[in-house]
Amino acid sequence: MANKNASKLKNNVVGLQSPWVTTYNKIKALFERDDDLEITGITNDGEGVYTFSIISANSTKLNSIERILKNEFVFGNVKLVVKFVYENKVDAVTAADFKNAFNGNNVLRKVETVDTVLANDVNYVIFSKEIVQFFNDDIGDYFGNYNGLFEDIARECFKEEIRANYCTDIVPVNE
Repeated sequence: MANKNASKLKNNVVGLQSPWVTTYNKIKALFERDDDLEITGITNDGEGVYTFSIISANSTKLNSIERILKNEFVFGNVKLVVKFVYENKVDAVTAADFKNAFNGNNVLRKVETVDTVLANDVNYVIFSKEIVQFFNDDIGDYFGNYNGLFEDIARECFKEEIRANYCTDIVPVNE
């Protein structure tokens, strides 16, 4: 019986995904539904630097994405670099930046700003309640898939210095 299950798993594993490809797929999952954005494929400079671009004529949206998304990910001696085209860069990330970055993209449900005693404003960035899934050779998953939430991707891919809490809505997408 064990050999039969091992055979099933072997048949489902197509190949190994590099961690920079997995990170690219996570970012692509966040933004590919947005008609204002184009996500290019990954290019390799031959020296361990992989690059892709997020392209948009909507400079307000692209400014906001550039302000919240990390532009470089390091995996040992390999880097994944995100390139942006933007205008009018501003200093402080606000709820409006999240709203602009995800305007027209249904992965974001809403952004709520709450005043607290301990800080000025705290942004709650609330993503839709759905699972992001794509193949990436995860041996912990029977089918080799990455399975996660948009909030998990935001925590991993957005800049650490941003004061925001990433959450998942309690209402499923279809409701």
